[in-house]
Amino acid sequence: MKRLLILCSAVAVGLPCSLAAAAALQGASAGRVGNGSTPVTACDTDGFTVSYTTSGGNVTSVAIGGIAVACNGGILQVTVVDGSRTSLASGGPVTVSGSSANVSVSPNPPGATPAGVDVSIVGP
Repeated sequence: MKRLLILCSAVAVGLPCSLAAAAALQGASAGRVGNGSTPVTACDTDGFTVSYTTSGGNVTSVAIGGIAVACNGGILQVTVVDGSRTSLASGGPVTVSGSSANVSVSPNPPGATPAGVDVSIVGP
């Protein structure tokens, strides 16, 4: 009990209280924690087509095509990157509901700058 009081008294001086102590104070019970590995199956194994929509010379959205039916219901996000793989813009989440998706991106990088797009679909 002493340790709990010491951990939580640190909050009074601006230091964070541990999650265990906070849970104990609220009477919450902890869930199970574990580790391990499980293979993740891709919903689309043959890749996507990518095209950009520009306005005033800047990329405003990215169209992703060739999405497999198995990805329907998944959440799609895109990141527009430069040649160094540095993020220039991102967009989403968009729920996949067909073989293509149009994703608005922000900010709007110059159209000549993007070197590629990272596409992520989580689920379904």
